[in-house]
Amino acid sequence: MRSQEVFNFQKKYRNDPVGFFTDCLDVEPKHIWSKMTEVLLSVRDNRKTAVKAGHSVSKSYSSGRLVLWFLYCFYPSTVITSAPSNTQVEEILWREIRDAHSKAKIPLGGNLTHTKLELAEKWFAYGFSTRPDTVTQQV
Repeated sequence: MRSQEVFNFQKKYRNDPVGFFTDCLDVEPKHIWSKMTEVLLSVRDNRKTAVKAGHSVSKSYSSGRLVLWFLYCFYPSTVITSAPSNTQVEEILWREIRDAHSKAKIPLGGNLTHTKLELAEKWFAYGFSTRPDTVTQQV
């Protein structure tokens, strides 16, 4: 995209994470339920958002796509993701990011590796663990 196209894209979706999910990513509108919308809008409107939920309620799915929304809609931005273990970073959150990026309805571009997505100098997302995995330590 050219500079003006990037500006127009960011202007359109910066305040509309739900629209970004449905227009740009692999999310069908029928799969955006009320609590997901609540979380997306909270991330948009607040510096901090905490989500208390059980298993299989789309936290990782939504988080991975929120990383892409923030990264692509706020230039320049640095998006840092973390989890207690490397397995959680690589195989849960960043698997969702890679999946959403590869299935996007529009070409998102960027250099995507296992735990980093770089769009330009000082415009990237990066994932790391806060402690090493036990399995990794034993090797």
